[in-house]
Amino acid sequence: MKPLRTVALVVNRQKSGAREIGDQLKQLGQDRGVEMRITEEHPLPNGYLQGCDAVCAIGGDGTFLGVVPQAVEYGVKVLGVNLGKLGFLVTFSPDGIAREFGRILDGDYEIEDRTLLEACDPEGERRICLNDVVVKQTASSRMMMLEVFANGDFVNEFACDGLIYSTPTGSTAYNLSAGGPIVHPDVQGITLTPICPHTLSNRSVIFSMGTEIEVRTDLEACSPQVTLDGHLRFTESIAFPLRIRVPSTTVTLIHGKDYSHFLTVRTKLHWRENTL
Repeated sequence: MKPLRTVALVVNRQKSGAREIGDQLKQLGQDRGVEMRITEEHPLPNGYLQGCDAVCAIGGDGTFLGVVPQAVEYGVKVLGVNLGKLGFLVTFSPDGIAREFGRILDGDYEIEDRTLLEACDPEGERRICLNDVVVKQTASSRMMMLEVFANGDFVNEFACDGLIYSTPTGSTAYNLSAGGPIVHPDVQGITLTPICPHTLSNRSVIFSMGTEIEVRTDLEACSPQVTLDGHLRFTESIAFPLRIRVPSTTVTLIHGKDYSHFLTVRTKLHWRENTL
């Protein structure tokens, strides 16, 4: 792969040891003549990643997800160091990144393109995310009614606490906690999973990549909120009807040479290793 000549480090200062790792990686890069940038600001300053070859998020999956929109905007590759709990996205350990960072800078790494979701409000404002778009009732004690259409075809009216629309990458996040399926990252589609549906037969639905989903609700009967990767992105009064689709743009992840998707899943979910 192409060597990395300009690298940004995004440090979550709330994570123990993050600053030290950031300083260590900055020095490793500078020793190789790589232009290194480092910030603890969240969200990222506007244009921070412009001109970078890669960005390294040091923290947890939340830190990683926070850099994705700007990484997509400027075509920057993303990798992450795990100082959080699960860490499905931040696949390098502190010890692992210390060993491999030099090789990564020299171009000894693998890349993987991951699909995104795009949400659009009636005013045409578009936002992207890597994991999920979640529509939930602001008042947690009340159920809401949500109508879902796929390419104009009525799917169902869900009586539930909310709906999760996830990418394959996001299938191991909120979707999994809500009983949704684990979807391999190579599958290009959208998974809809209802949150605590009133009708027990309501289960996850997987839509093809080319599907445009529309979500409607009665704003006089409920107070919904829309979050993308855990962040509130739309004002509720103008968010509906909300349209969700898979955009043509992707985000490029950097992995080590020994990366395995199923090894990550087995490790994080404590599945059994093969004993046969």
